[in-house]
Amino acid sequence: MIYVGIGGFIGASLRYIISINSVKWFGAQLPYGALIVNVLGGFIMGVIMELI
Repeated sequence: MIYVGIGGFIGASLRYIISINSVKWFGAQLPYGALIVNVLGGFIMGVIMELI
């Protein structure tokens, strides 16, 4: 359970940092932070599943 908690903390922190920076870079018209995080997360999960 500790590893899951650590992973959740790291993931939530990175998601927050990416969302805040995407508003600075692209503006707040569209939720680019959510788009970037979801596409990147899907890509990383696909790579990990392929390697397993």
